[in-house]
Amino acid sequence: MAKGSRLQQAADFEAVAAAGGALDSRRSLSDDVYDHMVEFVLTAGLAPDTHINVDSLARAWHVSQTPIREALVRAEEAGLVTREPLRGFRIAPVLSSAEFSQLMHLRILIEPYSAAEASKSTDVTLIPTLEAHMAIMRQARNKPGAQEFSAYMRADREFHDAIAAASGNRFVRLALSTTAVHAHRFRLFASGRVDDASETVAEHSAVVDALRVRNADAASTAMYRHLVSVAERVYADFGPPRLAPVPQRQMS
Repeated sequence: MAKGSRLQQAADFEAVAAAGGALDSRRSLSDDVYDHMVEFVLTAGLAPDTHINVDSLARAWHVSQTPIREALVRAEEAGLVTREPLRGFRIAPVLSSAEFSQLMHLRILIEPYSAAEASKSTDVTLIPTLEAHMAIMRQARNKPGAQEFSAYMRADREFHDAIAAASGNRFVRLALSTTAVHAHRFRLFASGRVDDASETVAEHSAVVDALRVRNADAASTAMYRHLVSVAERVYADFGPPRLAPVPQRQMS
């Protein structure tokens, strides 16, 4: 590759990274850079095995290379990037359909329990927080731009994370911390869109309604139905599931 081509590639990489917006000075630098890294992997449209230019990311986000490398290590642990000696970091492969099915089974097993436990939370900010995430999803769902889809996906991930946090079980939250990222990436890489936003928002609303009245069984059931419905919509687009459906279990 000619020098000019390499410079152009670096410039394009930096421009894509910069499109994610500025860092948020109100948050810890490490967390904010990592969140930007996740959004970058999700929305940049880079093919698996694409080399990640640390210098370009540092320039685009106006930080040193240190937090970039720290974020890449976290992203490697989450399975979003890979690292090889002398080759640096690269975009990880997208989940296979079988792996996506396994991921959804994990969520179906854990998240109904998480919702049931969250119904017992005394955190008065939980319902307003969930409603705020749903408001973002409603605003973004009919807009075709990449930034709107990015906002939609971020709000969806934060909705599920807030419920996991409210469950009071940090291991549940840790286990679920990357599943939504992989699920969104699988769908976007395969089709370039998320086209079930209306259904998702309605299903989220059912979860929130159950949490509002502190009904553990209803919260568990609503979350279970939401996740099964998501899986069925994806299978309708990309083929039948590789694994048998997971039955609902009493979690509370």
